[in-house]
Amino acid sequence: MEHDDPLGHEKIATGVKEKLANLEKYMPDQPDIVYEFARFLSERASDELILAGFYMTVSLALGDLQKGVDGFDGKRINSRLVGAPPMGYKLLGSCAPKMAEVLFGKEYMDQVKEARSQVKETYS
Repeated sequence: MEHDDPLGHEKIATGVKEKLANLEKYMPDQPDIVYEFARFLSERASDELILAGFYMTVSLALGDLQKGVDGFDGKRINSRLVGAPPMGYKLLGSCAPKMAEVLFGKEYMDQVKEARSQVKETYS
């Protein structure tokens, strides 16, 4: 379901909207608010994303929910996620790595973690 980009630099996840809209199937036993956030993301995300695009979507969505206004069209967002306490948004943001694992696969995410670790080690 996923494929690499032609240059081989970044994995491209496909079927993103379906996976986020049905996250319960891929990431069971999470709080309902996580699934609601994933459905919110599914309405905003492209169906094909690279990892940086996914994290950008998460970041923009969290900012919009905190403000209660869609950053693209300026319309008010009608969701129980709007107006949550700051810890609620931190919880949602902390779920992004697990969601990324669903979208990109555990093996790829392990490779990303290893690469980050090597870079950190090299420049520490």
